[in-house]
Amino acid sequence: MKSTAVLSITISFLVLAACSSMANTHTIRTIKQTDSCTHLTLKLGEQVAFELPSNPTTGYSWQITQLPADILAPLDTGKYTANQAQAEQKRVGSGGKTTWRYQAIKQGQDTLKMTYLRPWEKDASPAEHFECAITVQ
Repeated sequence: MKSTAVLSITISFLVLAACSSMANTHTIRTIKQTDSCTHLTLKLGEQVAFELPSNPTTGYSWQITQLPADILAPLDTGKYTANQAQAEQKRVGSGGKTTWRYQAIKQGQDTLKMTYLRPWEKDASPAEHFECAITVQ
């Protein structure tokens, strides 16, 4: 009876250890504006984060103009994070970054396109563009 209990506890610990090591295998690849994103290759199920500099106090924001929805599923809607050093100094109007996370859900090819603009300025050209060709294998 005692050996059965010890064996059950040992197996439980082994299963928990295996599950925790499997949870750490999903790393998120981060693509920044400064990275060359002429062609990004992802594996099915892989996660990717696009991190672009932004400053919402200026009225500018990144707008997705082409979303590869057939091959990528959004994990969030874009999260703004203030620049750490400037936020600690409580500088009003300081910039930061906006990050969008996606997961590759289907094999194929498509392109993610974004523009940095003031949404109410309909005739103004975007201040910046971001484009990334994506292949999911």
